[in-house]
Amino acid sequence: MKETARLDIIPESLGEVPELELALNIANQANFSREELDEFDRRAMMLQDERGKINYTREKGRAESKTEVIILLVDKRFGEVDQDISNQISVLVNQAMKSKELQ
Repeated sequence: MKETARLDIIPESLGEVPELELALNIANQANFSREELDEFDRRAMMLQDERGKINYTREKGRAESKTEVIILLVDKRFGEVDQDISNQISVLVNQAMKSKELQ
């Protein structure tokens, strides 16, 4: 810990403790110039945007998979359904997924 003032990066072993990593990042930011702080904030926002895109894509994939399974089960039980019913199932699954997100 005595050497933290001279660290360019956080060692992996210290980064495993989220609170310690946060404290080291805050200490590091205290030495930033205004331009460095702006760049840091910009990169943090970009990273958060990318995480959001990944989560959105993951959820969209789950909804599509659930829709396909439901349509296959309905087809198996009642015979092939037309496109309108498939579309309605898709809408209902998406609504259910959104409702689940809000809870």
